[in-house]
Amino acid sequence: MHNSCSNAGPNLPSIDGMFFRYLVLRVLFVQAGFGPGGAEKVIAMLSGHFARRGCAVHVTGFQMPTDGPYFPMHLNVELSVAEKVTGQASRIAHIRSVIKKFRPDVVISFLTKVNVQTLLASVGTGIPVIISERNNPLRQDAHPLWAPLQGIAGIKAAKVVGLTHRGLADLPFTLRKKGMVIPNPILPFERVESSGTRRGVQLVAVGRLVRQKGFDMLLQAMQRIHSQAPDTRLIIYGEGSERENLQKLRDDLGLQSVARLPGNTIEVGEWAQRADILVATSRFEGFHNVVAEAAVSGIPVVSFDCDYGPSEFIQNGRNGYLVPVNDVSGLEQAVLKLIHEPDLRAQMSKVSPTLKADLSPDQVFAQWDTLIRDVTS
Repeated sequence: MHNSCSNAGPNLPSIDGMFFRYLVLRVLFVQAGFGPGGAEKVIAMLSGHFARRGCAVHVTGFQMPTDGPYFPMHLNVELSVAEKVTGQASRIAHIRSVIKKFRPDVVISFLTKVNVQTLLASVGTGIPVIISERNNPLRQDAHPLWAPLQGIAGIKAAKVVGLTHRGLADLPFTLRKKGMVIPNPILPFERVESSGTRRGVQLVAVGRLVRQKGFDMLLQAMQRIHSQAPDTRLIIYGEGSERENLQKLRDDLGLQSVARLPGNTIEVGEWAQRADILVATSRFEGFHNVVAEAAVSGIPVVSFDCDYGPSEFIQNGRNGYLVPVNDVSGLEQAVLKLIHEPDLRAQMSKVSPTLKADLSPDQVFAQWDTLIRDVTS
């Protein structure tokens, strides 16, 4: 049995009828970078959890924003970044050097490419590696070799974490047989106003400005939505490679004064204070953090029913609407219904206690605690 964290003791919550005393001493996380993103947010939360338990925690990545990590990191979490390291062999060598220097009891990596790099870097170390697939393995925008490489390299993984049962089922058998589902931890945002109070409804969308997020379809829908509800405005938060194309599309549609693309939020969760309705138009997802955050924060959602995530959090007609993927007309109709019926928006703002509990950080962290105890025993 590995050494326990320094503050693990009899006052910790019980798991499976016994007090949990066996959190590993040294935990290494490997991620692509420290910018805004679902994987980055979860690693910031998880690393903080283990640091608070007294574990020695190190997080390494390959990109760092100018102002430091987008998501706050616990003061006791060590960080390293290798921004000048390019090429797959060099990245694998960097991860291996961190493993040798930090000497972790367990390594946790997120995202397909990083999973492959981490598994190769750990060969011969005897250290258990937990990998987590964070996107849709069948649809994500990556070189087609990465998915099968993960399937092969994954033979060496101690455990594979998926975010949803449907997502886990779409992984190769070599990963599926080692798989388990742990959702992302989701904290509700404090809301300044109820979604039923405003006359001019504010629509909000959040995500990287890339094709996956479907913001091109959202702008097309917004043209008709605005014609039917002239007070409505749209804010799309995020940055990415499609910014120029999306701005041109917005201008071509005559929405310059209606739709804004201000970039990333300055503060985490800032978008929730402005949203009467969250509109999610992803073509595919791994979990869809933003939809989950809206659902536990009492923000009505209109979302494409993509694989995977939205249907896990949205009960159609109760706390939002699910629309078939690419159905721009259906998206328009659902949004307009919520715009014109403030009482319905207010009704949809009621949060499911069960969903809130299932996604609570305490619940999710307990599942990670159990997993790490098992792979290090």
